[in-house]
Amino acid sequence: MLAAIVDVSALWKVLLVALAAGVGITAIYGQGIVRLERLADARRAGHPGAVVAHGLAVALVALVCLGALALGFVAMTHK
Repeated sequence: MLAAIVDVSALWKVLLVALAAGVGITAIYGQGIVRLERLADARRAGHPGAVVAHGLAVALVALVCLGALALGFVAMTHK
């Protein structure tokens, strides 16, 4: 009777997507924080190549996180 009320397959898919997004986006954000710290260290040490590389990585992480945020808003508002 409960299986007729609750779509277990859809619930399982939602759980997996939420877990993947939660862990994945958190890991990507963490890498952005690490790269931001390395950017500051490279800037203090005077390594222009490392500054550019870490700066591009921070920008990429920011774009990915903002894209995930926008995708989340679209998914919530779309029926």
